[in-house]
Amino acid sequence: MDTRSSKPTHVVRYLVLAVALSLFPCLSAWAQAPASVLLGEGPLAVTTDDILAESAPLQAEARKNLLTSASSIERMAADIYLRRQLSARALEQKIDQQPEVQRVLQLVRERVLADALVKQTDAQHRPAQDVVAKLALEKYNATPQRFEQPERLHLRHILIPAAQENARLEAENLREQIINGADFETLAREKSKDPGSASKGGDLGFVGRGKMVAPFEEAAFALSEPKQLSPVVETQFGFHVIQLVEKKPAGLQPFEEVKSALEQEASAEAGRMARQALARPILAEMQIHTKAIEAFADSQK
Repeated sequence: MDTRSSKPTHVVRYLVLAVALSLFPCLSAWAQAPASVLLGEGPLAVTTDDILAESAPLQAEARKNLLTSASSIERMAADIYLRRQLSARALEQKIDQQPEVQRVLQLVRERVLADALVKQTDAQHRPAQDVVAKLALEKYNATPQRFEQPERLHLRHILIPAAQENARLEAENLREQIINGADFETLAREKSKDPGSASKGGDLGFVGRGKMVAPFEEAAFALSEPKQLSPVVETQFGFHVIQLVEKKPAGLQPFEEVKSALEQEASAEAGRMARQALARPILAEMQIHTKAIEAFADSQK
């Protein structure tokens, strides 16, 4: 019997995670102020620095949501505390000296350090903002076909379901009220039964051809002036009153509308090129032992 398999594997996993966590602060300086203790006491206490380190791999929005929620912080702190306690017990039992655990710990350490180097490389090669803005404009001018837009309409509508009693009459009455000065958005909030737009005053945003059912699209694209109303339109969803908010003709999307996305592309491309330059010479020198790989794969069948 392999005595190594008798050790609780979850303890090994917690030990590995604790080591990985301990290495994450090398990625950046977390906070200028001293860390505050959030949970526990003594050397195993969980601090604000631990929370910042643990949340570092998250996407920016998810990280912000977590760090602004007291209950989420408490749950994360409890997880870290549990891992830390289990890790300490594993060390007392010398689990870290088991060969298979040492190998995993080495892999975790290598992964964290490699990720830190990549992050540092990205930061060192991040272009200045004026350079990013210039690259974004160059991208825009070089590939104008990316930014061709078909004719688009900004629409609002009010929907009265066909199943509603006197549905067409209700839609006609609402249209007449709007013609006589009633506010479209207010009536949409009060009367429209479209769950996706009623709370927004019937606002559908910008839509292009092919995005709406045929009768709705035909009536909408017949409108030409802001605030113009369509006749009552019948579709499989019921009866609609449509209002044109704005019409954008087909053409090239203005640079200002895509500038932010293009700047993100330019920054990401600079980082990707830096990472490739970092990895390329390493991979070029890499020796692949094909026979050993094949033999290992065969042994696992």
